Amino acid sequence: PLLRLWRAAVRVGEELGRVVRPEEEGSMLRGFYSCLTERAHRRLGGESVTLLLLQPSPSVRASGAAASDAFALGDFEAAGFSQRALGRLRALEAKGIALTPPVLEKLGIPAPGSGHPRADGGRAAGAHVEELTSLVDGHIELSEPLAAAGRSPPID
Repeated sequence: PLLRLWRAAVRVGEELGRVVRPEEEGSMLRGFYSCLTERAHRRLGGESVTLLLLQPSPSVRASGAAASDAFALGDFEAAGFSQRALGRLRALEAKGIALTPPVLEKLGIPAPGSGHPRADGGRAAGAHVEELTSLVDGHIELSEPLAAAGRSPPID
């Protein structure tokens, strides 16, 4: 709901001629979320409040039509991955190591088609997660690979 509210506010701003540039969106998001989290913890009488934010983490795995048993270097290039990630993938490919989902997970490189912020298209949505987690005192992350391995709860 907060992401939808933010996007609606940005659309209204654009209709009024105020465009949010990518380089200023991060600080604006931080202000947007900090107001909400500050209001949530203010209570009369010195009591404390625990704020629980449930936010799905972006997956490093590709889904649907993008899922594959192995990827080619061209898949990463076409998806616009960073030169750093491409360099690491080139080194693996040169050694004859297949770019499979388990190999990518071990390296912390999201699969093409995953929508992960460090990959190919989830950057804008990922900014919201980063701003929210930077404002909280602590967080618990549930890990997709740990869940797949049978750990319950998959706390990382």
